[in-house]
Amino acid sequence: MSGLFNDYQKKLRRLGEFLSEKYANISSLLHLDIENAKEEWFDWLRYRGFKTHRLSYNAARGKTYKCMTSLASTLNVIYTNLFHLTDTREEWEKDIWDVRVLNEKYNIDYNKSKTVYTLNFTTIKNKIIREQVKKYFKQRLLSKRNFSWSTATNYLYYIPRFINLILFLEPKWKDFQDLSREHIEKYIEDLNNYAKTQIKQGKSHPEHYISKGINIIQKFLEDLQTFEYSIACQKNIRLLILPSDKPKLKKRPYDHIDYIPDTVLEQLFRDINHLHRDAQPILWIAFKTGLRISDVLGLKQDCLVRLNGKYQVVADIKKTYVKGHSIPIDDELANIIAALVDNSKVNSNQDNNPEKYIFARLSGARKGRPYSQKWFVDQLKYFCQRMQYYK
Repeated sequence: MSGLFNDYQKKLRRLGEFLSEKYANISSLLHLDIENAKEEWFDWLRYRGFKTHRLSYNAARGKTYKCMTSLASTLNVIYTNLFHLTDTREEWEKDIWDVRVLNEKYNIDYNKSKTVYTLNFTTIKNKIIREQVKKYFKQRLLSKRNFSWSTATNYLYYIPRFINLILFLEPKWKDFQDLSREHIEKYIEDLNNYAKTQIKQGKSHPEHYISKGINIIQKFLEDLQTFEYSIACQKNIRLLILPSDKPKLKKRPYDHIDYIPDTVLEQLFRDINHLHRDAQPILWIAFKTGLRISDVLGLKQDCLVRLNGKYQVVADIKKTYVKGHSIPIDDELANIIAALVDNSKVNSNQDNNPEKYIFARLSGARKGRPYSQKWFVDQLKYFCQRMQYYK
């Protein structure tokens, strides 16, 4: 309450001064061209000596990021929330889809331990093509055949890049009917340039990035023809995209370590009490069951069962679409899970944990959802830094 009536009041007063000066004739924030208005807002703040950006250090990741100050973000925060509150259109009609809405209305499943909930189609600049792409994504999501929400996010990473490049080369186009081999070659060249100049992480795999970018676009263009979309290409896609276009993926060397070395595990479990207390059982379950972190975070109060005197943990494997996968566990891990289940039952109710997760956030922004994968990874990184495993 003090933040609302003291700190935020000052920000609203500054915003009110800006709007009175620059947009005195508008009757609603929704009438703003928000991108232009944000630039004017930043300039207005700088002219009066206010900072628009600051540096923020993330201890877990060991990196410093540049982000907007709370004052500078005020206009966008209010505009965005007001827009969503007043936008009564069907979710499919919007340019930004929220999977939580689609899950509630159409049972579109998603991994609740992730922190990104939207598909943003506004990056596709041509509105006619954007609507066709949205139609394509809607059709594939509703069919639920090898096209999960996670797959959709992967597709939307590459498709706008491809479309915007083609429209840069052919600015008058409103479809891909005249798409040629030359256009595909330009796209492959763009993928290679990006992989060479931008992908610099230690474990990056440029060949995988390029191959994936070609495969997704090939599937997308073929589907447009199969479903007879108005923007579909006239030529056979197999004549436009050739098998030789896809780089051969490098094989791992025979001595490549594809597991966690025993020395690292010894360090980890020797010092595990220094890891965040809520992260410790997540790590134990993942280690002893082989489950992915996302699947561990999705465990529910009925996950522990006893068959023929032996305990098993039952989990849904999201990546391979396996429901009720059963894994034998030892008594020590069974005791840990039993304690987590009891704790969840005692502290949960229909409001704060309706889906009965054992790793549920019972309050805050993620109330009713499991811990995020990002939070767990950050805790591991912070733990390694504290223990000085690396600098």
